[in-house]
Amino acid sequence: MSSRARLAALLLAPLLASAPALAQTAKTPEVGAIGFGIAVGPEFGVGGEFHGGGTAGIARIGSRTWTSTHEYFLGLEGEVTYGLSDLSELALTLGYTRSEAESLGVGELAGVPLRAKFDDYEAWTARLSYRQYFQVSPGFYPYVGVTAGVRRVGAMDAEFRSGGFAQLTLPAELGSDFYKSSWVPTGGLTFGWRSPYAGVVLGLETGIFYDGELRDDDSTLAALGLNSINDEGGRWYIPVKLSVNF
Repeated sequence: MSSRARLAALLLAPLLASAPALAQTAKTPEVGAIGFGIAVGPEFGVGGEFHGGGTAGIARIGSRTWTSTHEYFLGLEGEVTYGLSDLSELALTLGYTRSEAESLGVGELAGVPLRAKFDDYEAWTARLSYRQYFQVSPGFYPYVGVTAGVRRVGAMDAEFRSGGFAQLTLPAELGSDFYKSSWVPTGGLTFGWRSPYAGVVLGLETGIFYDGELRDDDSTLAALGLNSINDEGGRWYIPVKLSVNF
């Protein structure tokens, strides 16, 4: 089983295991009611540079997006909801997101291809959301919402490989600090639906989100004259989450 498949199985296990123990009566929001939920799903990148480009001496670096440097983003979330009315609620969400990095070409050193492999992406998120529901039919409740919070993104270093390092009397493989652990703002607009089914409330949610830029670590790149390439890290993405609420 691939590491991606193992991660998906790990994240889905709590969602599936929780179903038999959930409350017997599903409900939509109601005034003063407290509920709980679990959601899992991918985050599809739609914009944002992981690093910028630059030229310094024999080095020529091209910019790369998050979708180039990292693979499939998968997230798991748990939430506590509080009903403001029969059709509106607040939600406090805690989540974990992970993505494996890929090795890729990022430029040249003295005309020799330069490849890089960055650390995997790991982040913890806390958000507060407001959802407004619309009763289309007795068993179908679409909603729109707004959410904002913070995301703690782990440090990500880089490993560069190129025969061109020989001209700088450096080994062919060079490790470099790249991004520090970062607290970044996160937020977005959401829409989805909820439907009572077999004693629980099933749902699907998507939307458009943005995470702020990461804190650069120039302790290695500055010596190479490339300290500007990691002044990026902001990310636009579309999450698609399946949920069980009770």
